[in-house]
Amino acid sequence: MGGEQVVNQQVVVKATVTGLLSEEADLRKNATVLVYNLCLGQVTEDSAVELASALLQCLGETVPEPEAFRSLSSLVQLMTSFTQVSGLAQAIGVDLSHYSSQSDRLKSLCQQYQQLAS
Repeated sequence: MGGEQVVNQQVVVKATVTGLLSEEADLRKNATVLVYNLCLGQVTEDSAVELASALLQCLGETVPEPEAFRSLSSLVQLMTSFTQVSGLAQAIGVDLSHYSSQSDRLKSLCQQYQQLAS
């Protein structure tokens, strides 16, 4: 990545993390859209760890199904791409089992998360 792209990504990551950790529902919802889209592209390992940390904290609370889907999809993608993120998930040890009963797609993502975190 070029220097300007890295700086732009760092700004977007910082805004996304701030949104994910926000108590404002609309800001958190928009941040889950941002993180989902970021994970569709390339992120640096440092950005991945920062995003994953915020996602784990966010998912530790109960969030609506669409937000949980985007967040958990993003987390699984980051865990698949970066072993350091899987290690972080293991170390933090967030229980996501309560999401399994919300929908089939969340159940599937929770199973993937469990496999990657073990």
